[in-house]
Amino acid sequence: MATTVTLKPNAIDISGSTSGTTTLQATAVAGTTTITLPAATDTLVGKATTDTLTNKTLTGAVMNGTLGATTPSTVAATTISASGTTTLSGNQIISVTDNSNAALHITQLGTGNALLVEDSTNPDSTPVVIDASGNVGIGTTSPAVKLDIVGNATVQNGIFTIGKDTVYDAFINTPESMYFNVDSDANSTGNRFVWGTDRAGTTGGTEWVRISAGLVGVGTASATSMLQTAGSSSVSAFKTPNIAEVNTISATAATGTINYDVTTQSVLYYTTNASGNFTVNFRGSSGTSLNTIMATGESISATFLVTNGSTAYYNSAVQVDGSSVTPKWQGGTAPTSGNASSIDSYTYVIIKTGSATFTVLASQTKFA
Repeated sequence: MATTVTLKPNAIDISGSTSGTTTLQATAVAGTTTITLPAATDTLVGKATTDTLTNKTLTGAVMNGTLGATTPSTVAATTISASGTTTLSGNQIISVTDNSNAALHITQLGTGNALLVEDSTNPDSTPVVIDASGNVGIGTTSPAVKLDIVGNATVQNGIFTIGKDTVYDAFINTPESMYFNVDSDANSTGNRFVWGTDRAGTTGGTEWVRISAGLVGVGTASATSMLQTAGSSSVSAFKTPNIAEVNTISATAATGTINYDVTTQSVLYYTTNASGNFTVNFRGSSGTSLNTIMATGESISATFLVTNGSTAYYNSAVQVDGSSVTPKWQGGTAPTSGNASSIDSYTYVIIKTGSATFTVLASQTKFA
Protein backbone atom coordinates (compact mmCIF):
# COMPACT_ATOMS: atom_id res chain seq x y z
CA MET A 1 0.00 0.00 0.00
CA ALA A 2 1.40 3.39 -0.93
CA THR A 3 1.08 5.96 1.87
CA THR A 4 2.20 9.57 1.72
CA VAL A 5 2.91 11.64 4.84
CA THR A 6 2.91 15.37 4.12
CA LEU A 7 3.90 17.93 6.76
CA LYS A 8 1.99 21.17 6.38
CA PRO A 9 2.20 24.37 8.46
CA ASN A 10 -0.81 23.38 10.57
CA ALA A 11 -1.32 19.69 9.73
CA ILE A 12 0.09 16.26 9.02
CA ASP A 13 -1.64 14.95 5.87
CA ILE A 14 -1.66 11.15 5.48
CA SER A 15 -2.88 9.96 2.09
CA GLY A 16 -2.55 6.94 -0.08
CA SER A 17 -4.50 3.77 -0.82
CA THR A 18 -8.18 3.62 0.10
CA SER A 19 -7.73 0.25 1.82
CA GLY A 20 -5.41 -1.20 4.46
CA THR A 21 -4.17 0.30 7.72
CA THR A 22 -2.14 3.44 8.20
CA THR A 23 -0.33 3.68 11.54
CA LEU A 24 1.15 6.80 13.10
CA GLN A 25 3.31 5.45 15.93
CA ALA A 26 6.04 6.77 18.23
CA THR A 27 9.36 4.94 18.36
CA ALA A 28 8.88 3.82 21.96
CA VAL A 29 6.07 1.38 21.24
CA ALA A 30 5.87 0.21 24.86
CA GLY A 31 5.81 3.74 26.22
CA THR A 32 3.15 6.41 26.27
CA THR A 33 2.33 8.25 23.06
CA THR A 34 0.68 11.64 23.27
CA ILE A 35 -0.80 13.60 20.39
CA THR A 36 -1.17 17.19 21.57
CA LEU A 37 -3.52 19.62 19.87
CA PRO A 38 -2.43 22.99 21.26
CA ALA A 39 -5.46 25.16 20.62
CA ALA A 40 -8.67 24.74 22.56
CA THR A 41 -10.66 24.48 19.31
CA ASP A 42 -8.43 21.87 17.62
CA THR A 43 -10.36 18.84 16.33
CA LEU A 44 -9.34 15.22 15.71
CA VAL A 45 -11.34 14.20 12.64
CA GLY A 46 -11.95 10.74 11.20
CA LYS A 47 -12.48 10.85 7.44
CA ALA A 48 -14.55 7.65 7.26
CA THR A 49 -17.39 6.27 9.40
CA THR A 50 -15.31 3.17 10.20
CA ASP A 51 -12.37 5.03 11.75
CA THR A 52 -11.63 3.60 15.22
CA LEU A 53 -10.03 5.03 18.37
CA THR A 54 -9.00 2.03 20.46
CA ASN A 55 -7.83 1.72 24.08
CA LYS A 56 -7.33 5.46 24.56
CA THR A 57 -8.09 7.83 27.41
CA LEU A 58 -9.84 11.09 26.55
CA THR A 59 -9.02 13.86 29.00
CA GLY A 60 -11.27 16.91 28.93
CA ALA A 61 -12.67 15.76 25.61
CA VAL A 62 -15.36 17.46 23.55
CA MET A 63 -17.31 15.13 21.20
CA ASN A 64 -19.53 16.50 18.45
CA GLY A 65 -22.02 14.47 16.45
CA THR A 66 -22.97 10.81 16.95
CA LEU A 67 -20.58 8.71 19.03
CA GLY A 68 -19.32 5.75 16.96
CA ALA A 69 -20.50 6.83 13.53
CA THR A 70 -22.42 9.53 11.65
CA THR A 71 -25.49 7.29 11.81
CA PRO A 72 -26.50 4.73 14.47
CA SER A 73 -24.57 1.51 14.04
CA THR A 74 -23.69 -1.66 15.90
CA VAL A 75 -20.55 -1.20 18.01
CA ALA A 76 -19.32 -4.12 20.08
CA ALA A 77 -17.58 -3.64 23.44
CA THR A 78 -16.92 0.09 23.09
CA THR A 79 -15.42 1.69 26.18
CA ILE A 80 -14.95 5.39 26.85
CA SER A 81 -12.66 6.10 29.79
CA ALA A 82 -12.58 9.78 30.67
CA SER A 83 -11.17 11.86 33.47
CA GLY A 84 -12.13 15.43 34.15
CA THR A 85 -15.14 16.75 32.25
CA THR A 86 -16.21 15.16 28.97
CA THR A 87 -18.79 17.15 27.01
CA LEU A 88 -21.06 15.72 24.35
CA SER A 89 -22.73 18.41 22.26
CA GLY A 90 -25.51 17.93 19.74
CA ASN A 91 -28.02 15.08 19.70
CA GLN A 92 -26.22 11.95 20.91
CA ILE A 93 -27.58 8.53 19.90
CA ILE A 94 -26.47 5.21 21.37
CA SER A 95 -27.74 2.26 19.34
CA VAL A 96 -26.75 -1.19 20.61
CA THR A 97 -27.75 -4.70 19.57
CA ASP A 98 -26.65 -7.05 22.32
CA ASN A 99 -28.74 -9.78 23.94
CA SER A 100 -26.32 -10.42 26.81
CA ASN A 101 -24.89 -7.10 27.98
CA ALA A 102 -26.25 -3.74 29.09
CA ALA A 103 -26.69 -1.12 26.39
CA LEU A 104 -24.95 1.46 28.59
CA HIS A 105 -22.55 0.59 31.41
CA ILE A 106 -21.28 3.40 33.64
CA THR A 107 -18.65 2.59 36.28
CA GLN A 108 -17.87 5.20 38.91
CA LEU A 109 -14.38 4.47 40.25
CA GLY A 110 -14.47 7.44 42.61
CA THR A 111 -16.94 8.61 45.24
CA GLY A 112 -18.93 11.06 43.14
CA ASN A 113 -22.28 10.44 41.47
CA ALA A 114 -22.36 7.84 38.71
CA LEU A 115 -24.95 9.80 36.72
CA LEU A 116 -26.25 13.35 36.94
CA VAL A 117 -28.95 14.73 34.64
CA GLU A 118 -29.57 18.47 34.85
CA ASP A 119 -31.78 20.97 33.10
CA SER A 120 -30.44 24.25 31.73
CA THR A 121 -29.60 25.36 35.26
CA ASN A 122 -26.05 24.37 36.22
CA PRO A 123 -25.71 23.38 38.95
CA ASP A 124 -29.30 22.12 39.10
CA SER A 125 -30.68 21.78 42.64
CA THR A 126 -33.39 19.31 41.49
CA PRO A 127 -31.63 16.93 39.08
CA VAL A 128 -31.87 13.19 38.45
CA VAL A 129 -28.97 11.48 40.20
CA ILE A 130 -27.56 7.98 40.54
CA ASP A 131 -24.90 8.07 43.22
CA ALA A 132 -21.93 5.77 43.73
CA SER A 133 -24.00 3.53 46.05
CA GLY A 134 -26.71 2.98 43.45
CA ASN A 135 -29.24 5.30 45.12
CA VAL A 136 -31.50 7.13 42.66
CA GLY A 137 -32.50 10.70 43.42
CA ILE A 138 -35.18 12.66 41.59
CA GLY A 139 -35.33 16.29 42.61
CA THR A 140 -32.41 15.88 45.01
CA THR A 141 -28.62 15.80 44.66
CA SER A 142 -28.13 13.51 47.67
CA PRO A 143 -30.49 10.49 47.64
CA ALA A 144 -30.44 8.68 50.98
CA VAL A 145 -32.30 5.51 49.93
CA LYS A 146 -32.67 3.37 46.81
CA LEU A 147 -35.30 5.77 45.40
CA ASP A 148 -35.47 9.26 46.90
CA ILE A 149 -38.03 11.62 45.33
CA VAL A 150 -38.42 15.23 46.37
CA GLY A 151 -41.61 16.61 44.84
CA ASN A 152 -44.69 15.04 43.30
CA ALA A 153 -44.72 11.58 41.69
CA THR A 154 -47.34 9.89 39.52
CA VAL A 155 -47.90 6.22 38.70
CA GLN A 156 -50.21 6.22 35.70
CA ASN A 157 -52.04 3.12 34.47
CA GLY A 158 -49.68 0.84 36.39
CA ILE A 159 -49.02 -1.05 39.62
CA PHE A 160 -46.75 0.28 42.36
CA THR A 161 -45.24 -2.63 44.31
CA ILE A 162 -43.40 -2.45 47.64
CA GLY A 163 -41.45 -5.62 48.43
CA LYS A 164 -40.48 -8.48 46.14
CA ASP A 165 -41.33 -11.70 47.95
CA THR A 166 -42.64 -13.13 51.21
CA VAL A 167 -39.54 -12.46 53.30
CA TYR A 168 -39.83 -8.67 53.37
CA ASP A 169 -42.31 -6.41 55.11
CA ALA A 170 -43.15 -3.00 53.67
CA PHE A 171 -43.44 0.23 55.62
CA ILE A 172 -44.73 3.68 54.72
CA ASN A 173 -43.38 6.32 57.08
CA THR A 174 -44.11 10.04 57.26
CA PRO A 175 -42.92 12.54 59.88
CA GLU A 176 -46.14 14.53 59.46
CA SER A 177 -49.69 13.91 58.18
CA MET A 178 -50.50 11.56 55.31
CA TYR A 179 -53.23 12.32 52.79
CA PHE A 180 -54.75 9.98 50.22
CA ASN A 181 -56.60 11.83 47.46
CA VAL A 182 -58.83 9.51 45.44
CA ASP A 183 -60.60 10.73 42.27
CA SER A 184 -58.30 13.74 42.01
CA ASP A 185 -59.74 14.56 38.57
CA ALA A 186 -63.23 14.78 40.14
CA ASN A 187 -64.91 12.68 37.46
CA SER A 188 -66.58 10.40 40.05
CA THR A 189 -65.36 7.20 38.36
CA GLY A 190 -63.12 4.71 40.13
CA ASN A 191 -63.32 6.72 43.34
CA ARG A 192 -62.43 3.90 45.70
CA PHE A 193 -59.55 2.96 48.01
CA VAL A 194 -58.98 -0.79 48.43
CA TRP A 195 -56.82 -2.93 50.71
CA GLY A 196 -56.43 -6.59 49.79
CA THR A 197 -54.08 -9.55 49.61
CA ASP A 198 -52.68 -11.47 46.64
CA ARG A 199 -54.41 -9.19 44.16
CA ALA A 200 -53.25 -8.69 40.57
CA GLY A 201 -54.13 -5.06 39.96
CA THR A 202 -57.89 -4.64 40.38
CA THR A 203 -58.81 -8.33 40.35
CA GLY A 204 -58.15 -11.60 42.14
CA GLY A 205 -57.02 -12.25 45.68
CA THR A 206 -59.00 -11.31 48.75
CA GLU A 207 -60.33 -7.85 49.39
CA TRP A 208 -60.11 -6.75 53.03
CA VAL A 209 -61.21 -3.11 53.19
CA ARG A 210 -62.80 -0.79 50.65
CA ILE A 211 -63.62 2.91 50.92
CA SER A 212 -65.93 3.94 48.11
CA ALA A 213 -67.71 7.29 47.92
CA GLY A 214 -66.97 7.76 51.62
CA LEU A 215 -68.53 4.43 52.63
CA VAL A 216 -66.20 2.03 54.46
CA GLY A 217 -66.65 -1.69 53.90
CA VAL A 218 -64.68 -4.25 55.94
CA GLY A 219 -65.01 -7.71 54.43
CA THR A 220 -67.48 -6.39 51.87
CA ALA A 221 -67.07 -4.58 48.55
CA SER A 222 -70.58 -3.12 48.57
CA ALA A 223 -71.01 -1.05 51.72
CA THR A 224 -74.31 0.84 51.93
CA SER A 225 -73.62 2.70 55.19
CA MET A 226 -70.78 4.83 56.52
CA LEU A 227 -69.26 1.70 58.14
CA GLN A 228 -70.28 -1.83 57.20
CA THR A 229 -68.56 -5.01 58.35
CA ALA A 230 -69.06 -8.59 57.20
CA GLY A 231 -68.07 -11.61 59.26
CA SER A 232 -68.02 -15.27 58.32
CA SER A 233 -69.15 -18.60 59.73
CA SER A 234 -66.14 -18.56 62.05
CA VAL A 235 -65.43 -14.85 62.63
CA SER A 236 -67.74 -12.23 64.11
CA ALA A 237 -68.43 -9.17 62.01
CA PHE A 238 -67.77 -6.64 64.75
CA LYS A 239 -66.29 -6.64 68.26
CA THR A 240 -65.69 -3.70 70.58
CA PRO A 241 -65.04 -3.38 74.33
CA ASN A 242 -67.38 -0.39 74.49
CA ILE A 243 -69.32 1.96 72.27
CA ALA A 244 -70.62 5.50 72.72
CA GLU A 245 -74.02 6.30 71.27
CA VAL A 246 -75.24 9.76 70.35
CA ASN A 247 -78.12 11.08 72.44
CA THR A 248 -80.28 14.11 71.75
CA ILE A 249 -81.34 15.84 74.95
CA SER A 250 -84.02 18.47 74.43
CA ALA A 251 -86.02 20.63 76.85
CA THR A 252 -89.19 19.79 74.95
CA ALA A 253 -92.58 18.52 76.09
CA ALA A 254 -93.83 15.41 74.31
CA THR A 255 -97.11 16.01 72.48
CA GLY A 256 -98.52 15.69 68.95
CA THR A 257 -96.40 14.01 66.28
CA ILE A 258 -92.70 13.69 67.09
CA ASN A 259 -90.31 13.02 64.21
CA TYR A 260 -87.56 10.64 65.28
CA ASP A 261 -84.59 10.88 62.85
CA VAL A 262 -82.61 7.67 63.24
CA THR A 263 -79.57 9.16 61.46
CA THR A 264 -79.27 11.79 64.20
CA GLN A 265 -79.39 9.82 67.44
CA SER A 266 -79.91 6.46 69.11
CA VAL A 267 -81.63 7.97 72.13
CA LEU A 268 -84.00 10.95 72.16
CA TYR A 269 -84.61 12.42 75.62
CA TYR A 270 -87.34 15.04 76.27
CA THR A 271 -86.72 16.63 79.69
CA THR A 272 -89.85 18.80 79.95
CA ASN A 273 -93.06 17.24 81.26
CA ALA A 274 -95.24 15.80 78.52
CA SER A 275 -98.34 17.88 77.73
CA GLY A 276 -100.36 15.35 75.75
CA ASN A 277 -100.41 11.87 74.25
CA PHE A 278 -98.06 11.65 71.29
CA THR A 279 -97.30 9.87 68.03
CA VAL A 280 -93.72 8.85 67.20
CA ASN A 281 -92.84 8.97 63.48
CA PHE A 282 -89.59 7.17 62.55
CA ARG A 283 -87.72 8.41 59.48
CA GLY A 284 -84.17 8.57 58.21
CA SER A 285 -84.03 12.37 58.33
CA SER A 286 -86.07 15.31 57.16
CA GLY A 287 -85.00 14.62 53.59
CA THR A 288 -84.50 10.83 53.58
CA SER A 289 -87.01 8.11 54.36
CA LEU A 290 -86.27 5.20 56.64
CA ASN A 291 -87.25 2.93 53.77
CA THR A 292 -84.38 4.40 51.70
CA ILE A 293 -81.60 3.87 54.23
CA MET A 294 -82.69 0.37 55.26
CA ALA A 295 -82.51 -2.81 53.21
CA THR A 296 -84.97 -5.66 53.61
CA GLY A 297 -83.81 -7.89 56.48
CA GLU A 298 -82.20 -5.04 58.43
CA SER A 299 -83.35 -3.66 61.80
CA ILE A 300 -82.77 -0.48 63.78
CA SER A 301 -83.21 0.05 67.52
CA ALA A 302 -84.29 3.38 68.96
CA THR A 303 -85.11 4.71 72.43
CA PHE A 304 -87.38 7.62 73.34
CA LEU A 305 -87.26 8.93 76.93
CA VAL A 306 -90.36 10.91 77.94
CA THR A 307 -90.59 12.93 81.16
CA ASN A 308 -93.99 12.96 82.88
CA GLY A 309 -95.19 15.26 85.66
CA SER A 310 -98.17 14.67 87.92
CA THR A 311 -100.31 14.12 84.82
CA ALA A 312 -98.94 11.27 82.75
CA TYR A 313 -99.18 10.90 78.97
CA TYR A 314 -98.15 8.05 76.69
CA ASN A 315 -97.20 6.98 73.17
CA SER A 316 -100.55 6.35 71.54
CA ALA A 317 -99.46 5.70 67.92
CA VAL A 318 -96.36 4.77 65.84
CA GLN A 319 -95.55 5.68 62.24
CA VAL A 320 -92.72 4.90 59.81
CA ASP A 321 -92.16 7.51 57.11
CA GLY A 322 -95.56 9.00 57.93
CA SER A 323 -97.48 5.71 57.53
CA SER A 324 -99.15 4.08 60.53
CA VAL A 325 -97.67 0.87 61.91
CA THR A 326 -99.27 -1.16 64.71
CA PRO A 327 -96.46 -2.18 67.05
CA LYS A 328 -96.21 -5.50 68.81
CA TRP A 329 -95.91 -4.45 72.45
CA GLN A 330 -93.97 -6.33 75.09
CA GLY A 331 -96.40 -8.45 77.10
CA GLY A 332 -98.92 -8.36 74.27
CA THR A 333 -100.79 -5.23 75.35
CA ALA A 334 -100.28 -1.65 74.20
CA PRO A 335 -99.98 0.95 76.99
CA THR A 336 -103.04 3.05 77.77
CA SER A 337 -101.33 5.53 80.05
CA GLY A 338 -98.00 6.87 81.09
CA ASN A 339 -96.38 6.86 84.55
CA ALA A 340 -96.72 10.00 86.66
CA SER A 341 -93.66 11.78 88.06
CA SER A 342 -91.26 9.49 86.21
CA ILE A 343 -89.36 8.98 83.00
CA ASP A 344 -91.00 6.52 80.64
CA SER A 345 -88.49 4.72 78.41
CA TYR A 346 -89.92 3.58 75.11
CA THR A 347 -87.71 1.15 73.18
CA TYR A 348 -88.45 0.23 69.57
CA VAL A 349 -86.95 -2.41 67.29
CA ILE A 350 -87.87 -1.55 63.69
CA ILE A 351 -87.50 -4.46 61.24
CA LYS A 352 -87.81 -3.95 57.49
CA THR A 353 -89.56 -7.00 56.04
CA GLY A 354 -90.13 -5.65 52.53
CA SER A 355 -90.33 -2.45 50.53
CA ALA A 356 -91.95 0.17 52.80
CA THR A 357 -93.08 -2.69 55.06
CA PHE A 358 -92.00 -2.76 58.70
CA THR A 359 -92.57 -4.72 61.89
CA VAL A 360 -92.10 -2.72 65.10
CA LEU A 361 -91.46 -4.32 68.50
CA ALA A 362 -92.08 -1.85 71.33
CA SER A 363 -91.89 -1.66 75.11
CA GLN A 364 -92.59 0.88 77.86
CA THR A 365 -90.54 0.92 81.08
CA LYS A 366 -90.97 3.23 84.08
CA PHE A 367 -87.93 4.88 85.68
CA ALA A 368 -88.50 6.89 88.81
